[in-house]
Amino acid sequence: MHQGTDGEQWLWKITLDPMPPSGPISITITHTSSTTDEITLDDVLFGDVWLCGGQSNMVFTVTQVFNATIEALISSEYPHIRLFTASEIHSETPQNDLTSVKQPWSVPSPELPIEAFFTI
Repeated sequence: MHQGTDGEQWLWKITLDPMPPSGPISITITHTSSTTDEITLDDVLFGDVWLCGGQSNMVFTVTQVFNATIEALISSEYPHIRLFTASEIHSETPQNDLTSVKQPWSVPSPELPIEAFFTI
């Protein structure tokens, strides 16, 4: 959801033609009925996307791996991987947006707290 300059809440959707793996790039989207309502998405990558969901098995962090320090140190060797974790929020109804974010969209690096890394 995005609040436009007119105060209205807008649900944005865009369909792109297939793209070869590339990025990171920035994409700016402008509302068709307004020249002032726009959203810019930064650090966009095209390619394979792996969304992982589950229960307790999805909270297995790198800190629980025997070589966690080494894995964190070499994380910068993977510049096209992004970390993101939505907060665990219960809802009885479908939601259009996230209530909160635990780990924002981030490039893995040794500077991030090791708790930010989840294994797959």
